[in-house]
Amino acid sequence: MGVVGLLGLSGGFEAAEPAGMTKLSAVSASGQTVETTPYTVVVGQSRVVDGRIEVPLSITLNSSHPFRGSWDLSRAFQLKDSAGHPVFTRETDIFPVTVLTISPGVQTDIIASWPDSPGAKVLEINSLTWRKSSLDGSMQWLDATPVAKVQLR
Repeated sequence: MGVVGLLGLSGGFEAAEPAGMTKLSAVSASGQTVETTPYTVVVGQSRVVDGRIEVPLSITLNSSHPFRGSWDLSRAFQLKDSAGHPVFTRETDIFPVTVLTISPGVQTDIIASWPDSPGAKVLEINSLTWRKSSLDGSMQWLDATPVAKVQLR
């Protein structure tokens, strides 16, 4: 019983990573491709701009159903322990434009950003399932399941 208590005190009971989880470092993340359901994403090198941590993402949907902007993107990409809400934009020649939709089969380059704060930053990449919502019966991308973690810093 004492051994069990010592394990618990030393962090021995921390949750194990799910099977199939890919871990990437900030160095290897630049240009790193992650394939999951329903998309393939290439993660660019993160940077801090105007108090926000930005991560370039190149996304191609491998499904016939689109992503509906921030609603679906915030399920697919989560910055662990972030206190703020994500913003997803596309760069243009003049100014950034909020991402409204990502169409199937079309490579879309976006910037995901969150308020910056001290400490380690880990981007979690999730697979999603297209299914009927039990809340209102609409079809949505649901059931975010972690498939990769990118250590940004």
